[in-house]
Amino acid sequence: MPTNTRKSRVVRSTGAVLSAGLIVASFATLSGAAVKPKATVYPAYPSGKITTNDIKLAAAYTGGTANKQAKGTPVKVGWLNDDGDTVAYPDNTTGANLAVSFVNKYLGGIKGHPLQLVSCSVNNAGDGASCAQQMVSAGVKVVVTGTIIDGNAAMYNTLAAAHIPIIQGSDLTTTDFNPPGKGVAVTYEPGSPGVVLGLAKFIGTSKSGVGLGFAPKSIAVVYTNDAGGTSAYNLLFKPDTYLKGLTIHGVAVSPTADAAQVQSAVVASGAGQDSVFVPLTPVSQCIAVYDALKTLNIKAPVVTSGLCFGTQMIQHLNGTLPKNWYFGDYGVNYFMYDSKLLASEQLGVYMAAIHQADPSTDPTGLAAPAFGTILTLNKLYNEAGISATSAKMGTLIEGFKGPQFGNSGPLKCGFQPLLPAICGQEMGVALFNGTNWVAVEDAYNNKLISGFSGFGL
Repeated sequence: MPTNTRKSRVVRSTGAVLSAGLIVASFATLSGAAVKPKATVYPAYPSGKITTNDIKLAAAYTGGTANKQAKGTPVKVGWLNDDGDTVAYPDNTTGANLAVSFVNKYLGGIKGHPLQLVSCSVNNAGDGASCAQQMVSAGVKVVVTGTIIDGNAAMYNTLAAAHIPIIQGSDLTTTDFNPPGKGVAVTYEPGSPGVVLGLAKFIGTSKSGVGLGFAPKSIAVVYTNDAGGTSAYNLLFKPDTYLKGLTIHGVAVSPTADAAQVQSAVVASGAGQDSVFVPLTPVSQCIAVYDALKTLNIKAPVVTSGLCFGTQMIQHLNGTLPKNWYFGDYGVNYFMYDSKLLASEQLGVYMAAIHQADPSTDPTGLAAPAFGTILTLNKLYNEAGISATSAKMGTLIEGFKGPQFGNSGPLKCGFQPLLPAICGQEMGVALFNGTNWVAVEDAYNNKLISGFSGFGL
């Protein structure tokens, strides 16, 4: 667990270490994929500004009024996120603020009233209780989180004592998935457990012509030694229903490990031709992993963070993405646009909002899930009304059947007794073959993966 005294700021430009959108994985070989699904050519997302259809689509989801600007007394909602820790997650706040602006300008806010975020950064353990108390003092009826790794237990306890429900964002730790305090706290994403278990299922059920195209004998893992990476490896990525008979060897690295340290970890993990290699790391280490595998001439299939298709990776590879890598997602991703798939259309609304606000902004990472969470909150608040109590909001939040805006798959909160905060059940995998994107197991071909199915925690 990170220390309580860290103050230096290393801001990630894309995504987190191990969240629902984050452990989102990719399967790859450097010299060619083991399985060759038939390619469907998906166009890139429209790169223009917000359109009338974008606004109508979002309004249909939220129950708002298209092209109506919110006015009057604001409806205040709490927003808590780690914006400035050693490894920070400011893209959550970028996405949340973008969504608030979109809702207020184009969707009539909440029943015509502006949505306003009461924000507090939980950067260290001591910030959790104080930020939560700030929410209580502000009188908010609901709190939304981005990603928090320090002080979250105190935050949950304080908000639960005040009976303020929480819609969680891209969570990392076991505390997030089984929060203390017996309050309402749920995430509409599968969380890192759902994604990691989905990856395990994808690997463990691979065979000739399915998944990776072969049945691997071992898995080599390099993971960060922070709360997210450690909990994912120790709790979830181990021999289980899907990985029985496979040898798994993990090596921990610092979240700020440099290229040389990552290469040493790759060697120590024992990655080889008959293994699957799994780095659970930020994008900077993912780039270092790519370089290390190339330098060491290791041809093992690779499972890496979905953040590996972010701007840093594209720049590192001179404008492209790693050929024949399989990327995990929530059913749709940032590069495969399908106008007949609702979740893809909704993600396109976010892409348009990003382009209109600042075309230079990296659309990948955690901004999109945060955008979707705020629009989902907007939907629930429109249903409840501006005078809704915390109790009313809590009932709607727990009972929401989904999906979250921009996500695919059903929701069922509390379906995992040991991880009761998780509502999302499914994730997907897609391939970039060097020219086109290929739907492997995701919403594009109706083959979403449920890692929780058949697995007992």
